[in-house]
Amino acid sequence: MAENELHFCPVCEQGCSHLLAGLSREGLQEWEEIVHSSRPLPYAKGETIYHDGMPAMGVYIVCTGIVKVMKRNTGGKSQILKLVGPGEFLGEESLFGEGIYRSYSQALLPTQVKMIERRRFLGFLARYQQFGLRLTAKLALEVQAFQDRLLEASYESCKEKVARLLLRVAHSYGQHDLAGRWQLEMPRADLAQMTGISLETAIRTLSRFQERGWLRLDSHRITILRPEELEKLVEPFETQVQENVV
Repeated sequence: MAENELHFCPVCEQGCSHLLAGLSREGLQEWEEIVHSSRPLPYAKGETIYHDGMPAMGVYIVCTGIVKVMKRNTGGKSQILKLVGPGEFLGEESLFGEGIYRSYSQALLPTQVKMIERRRFLGFLARYQQFGLRLTAKLALEVQAFQDRLLEASYESCKEKVARLLLRVAHSYGQHDLAGRWQLEMPRADLAQMTGISLETAIRTLSRFQERGWLRLDSHRITILRPEELEKLVEPFETQVQENVV
């Protein structure tokens, strides 16, 4: 069977296929068998996929929907670490070291995932070192992106933080129309958590953007009418992670 005859799940073509680049035909076939033999697991909006402190039984692939990965501080306040979209891995960093999840994840939207058992995933890593090297590079890139986020949290104003996040989410998960507008579903509380500001400040900042004609607010939906105005507020960071991860 030629490589172009393999029938990958469409979500892997969107996301995790970038880790498979350069694999042999046998490696691609084995990965396809692993993915397709894994049972789909549906989660309702707000449902938890794994809990902080749970043994890492495997790695997840997001098939549909969006998952938010979060961490609680000692005071019980949650911080969203990242959003993970279709075709991307979830919880892969927890397979190493102690082998337990150091965060928890919830479905931001109705979501379906597949879980690849820990033993099968680590066995695949051992057999195909190039895959392992690409996965390591992916994790290192996310660490660099988190460092950028720390700088953002320390030095940017509230309007800069909100503008940057809106652009990130829009380009990763938003719907783009011919008029250049972006539509995205983003609860105000999640936006506040991801930017590290209070809910009241997040709502006030969005309202100011709406007053200027830059966006329109409708319940949980945000329509960015003039993305170029948001782009003027922010300077691009050097680190660019995979497009399905925010």
